[in-house]
Amino acid sequence: MSLVTLALPIGFFEAVFWRGRVLLRLAESFGIVPAIVLGSRLCAAYHIGYAMASSEIVILFFIGIMFALVLLISRSVLILWVVLHPIGQLLMLM
Repeated sequence: MSLVTLALPIGFFEAVFWRGRVLLRLAESFGIVPAIVLGSRLCAAYHIGYAMASSEIVILFFIGIMFALVLLISRSVLILWVVLHPIGQLLMLM
């Protein structure tokens, strides 16, 4: 499988799991702002095992905040997967 082919299901998993599941459960427990920060930190920390540079982990944290805000405003995980996940991947390539 090519990396492009893998990016689609991985992006869907991340959108559903990190935003649709983790973020919303954290928001129920701690409130919106702590959930956004904690969820974004957890998602960024999850990527540490992929041999990413520290700067990339920081970028992932801020992308996580952006994705969380969009999910909370739009109430749609699909917009994250279809629109924002490819944008996030482009940011990581820069």
